[in-house]
Amino acid sequence: MVQFWIPKNTVQNQLARLEGEEAHHARDVFRMKEGDSIRLFDGEGNGYQGKIRRISEEAVEAEVLSSVQAPSKPSVSVVLGQSMIPRERMDEVVEKATELGALEIIPVLSQRSIIRLSLQKRKAKKSHWEKVALSACKQCDRLDLPKIHEVVKLEELLKDLKRFDLVLVADPHHAEATLDGCLSQVFNVHKILVLVGPEGGFSSQEVMHLKKQGAKVISLGGLVLRSDTASLYTLSVLKYLFEKS
Repeated sequence: MVQFWIPKNTVQNQLARLEGEEAHHARDVFRMKEGDSIRLFDGEGNGYQGKIRRISEEAVEAEVLSSVQAPSKPSVSVVLGQSMIPRERMDEVVEKATELGALEIIPVLSQRSIIRLSLQKRKAKKSHWEKVALSACKQCDRLDLPKIHEVVKLEELLKDLKRFDLVLVADPHHAEATLDGCLSQVFNVHKILVLVGPEGGFSSQEVMHLKKQGAKVISLGGLVLRSDTASLYTLSVLKYLFEKS
């Protein structure tokens, strides 16, 4: 059953109210009726099971019957730094990264990025990707929304790397280790940044700056993967490893 988003702290007296697009989706897209069961979540890790009590043109109101327990979180949080790629493929990365449990998604502009955005377009893109992530959460029953950052230049991101315990840079042209080899030597890691370059990878200068900040440049195997494939491959491997541990 698909779930619907409600703002945090809006469940009062065991009642919840869907408005705007969420009400439209429940009423007009999914054709839900009064008395139907409905699942709700607030994007902050809280989920609810309810029953629709009233449907109007303005809202869908539901009685909250119980809370939905969130699955246990993996031992390590993963943040994706995705270099900008064409729109449809970038949307797919945001969607799949959400499904794979990425805590944050940081769109990155690097020297070889072919896409350039004005400040206004950066804000519009962020809003668009937040909607993509919300839709993915609704489909995969994820209760917490990943944080979507505004597009940032790589040199700006370099200043923020200290908040991560490990930074993995997927780049076959400058790799010094494999993903598996790198992870087998790392202990007490709680937050990882996976940084993936655009088509053609990061420049030698960018890799040099990343390595100076302690980043590990890794290979993902014998084949050269497209940027979007590299991101989702790495997130999938990390999800498997950390949910198993």
